[in-house]
Formats: sequence, C-alpha cells, structure tokens
Amino acid sequence: MTDGVGLVRIGNQMAQFDAESGTPLWTTGDGVCVSQASLEPGGVVAQINSDCESYDSVSGQLLRGPDGKVLTTTDSTTAHRPMLEHRDDASDPILLGDSAYDRSSGELLWTNPSIVSGSQGAVTAIVGDTIYLRDTNTQSETGIDLRTGKQLWHNDTTQTFDVAGAGGRTLLGNDGTALTEFDLRTGSVVWTAPFVSIDSDPETFATGRAAQRYRDGWIYSSDRRMIGLAPL
Repeated sequence: MTDGVGLVRIGNQMAQFDAESGTPLWTTGDGVCVSQASLEPGGVVAQINSDCESYDSVSGQLLRGPDGKVLTTTDSTTAHRPMLEHRDDASDPILLGDSAYDRSSGELLWTNPSIVSGSQGAVTAIVGDTIYLRDTNTQSETGIDLRTGKQLWHNDTTQTFDVAGAGGRTLLGNDGTALTEFDLRTGSVVWTAPFVSIDSDPETFATGRAAQRYRDGWIYSSDRRMIGLAPL
C-alpha cells in the first residue's frame, strides 16, 4: 500500500482498492491476465498484461491513476523487470516499453529505443532520477536520465555485474570477483574491493545479491556471510 491505495493479486487477476475504506477501485475482468503490476509512489499502478493462453508473452501495458482510471496504454510487448528500483519521488516518470510517461496525466514525455534490447527490456536498475542499462547483447552499460531520456554516459564492458544495492546516486554490485560501487550519474567507479582482499576464499562473497546502505558505508551479505563496509 502507498499514498492511500493498495494493490492485491489473486492468481493472474489484480485489484486496486482504497486503503482506508477497502472499496475496490478497479479489478481486472475476464479475458485480461496480468503478469505483473507495481504500485508506485503517488498511488499509480504500472500494469503489464500477458497472453492468457500461453502466459509467456506481453500483450500490452498501461498506467492507472490512484482512482483506477487508465491514464495511458501501449501495445509494446517489451516489459522492464529491473533487478533493483530505489526511488520515492512521486513526480518521476513511469517507463512503459521504450518510452516514459508522466505519472499524473499519462502524457508521453520521451522515447528512447536504447532502453530496450530486442524483445527484452534493458533496464537493470532505476535509482533516483537515473536509469542503469546493462545490455548483454551489445556488451555495454549506459546511464540514462529518467526525466529527459538523454544518455549521461556509456561504457563498453564484457564483465557481468549483479546489482546488490543502491544509496543516493550510487550503485553497488559484484562481477563474481570483486565488489564495486560506482556513480550512476557519471559512470565513474567510486571504489573496488576484490573478494580476496576481504576473505582468503573468494567464493565466500561471490554469491552476494543483497546490500543495504548504512551511514556512510554498506552492509553486504552472501549466502555464507554478512559484513559491514566502511570508507577507509
């Protein structure tokens, strides 16, 4: 629940309701199958529909207001499923397919084909007002301004990178051999810590997928150990 409304899923059906009274604002009807829906700051819902026969393909996407009213729709079959979203500004645009929409009016704000890769969404993370793209097809990573759709930076890379956490304008993750924090607005590395410098067995932290910002450092965990990281 957020901003006075809630969202509940039962099977492949969805319902949005008033959090105070419990009154339903909308429910999906027959012939509509929802594969994913997210309740965003401001009480809006980004909804992804799927083919009701196969359930493995996107049939369309739409944006609903806090009252359940459909603000905009798109027949784009490319859906974004970021590994991480860290934002709470109710004025940030909503991504549907290769475009961004005003969450209050549904107005189209910008379109950028680079945020999709083939039939897949290339958005790996959204932190504050920055989109992080990690495209394995082009072996590159890119920072995109969420409000304008303009490219902030671009790097060619062959390394994998599993996003673990975000704080402020930075992102923390690992490539299987080291932890790296970098600035999402510039693409520049803040610091890198090889796993062998933390533990003699580098596999101890290689499976880490969770990190939480704590004061001016991080709490990072794998399936084997949890550690606290502080600036030197």
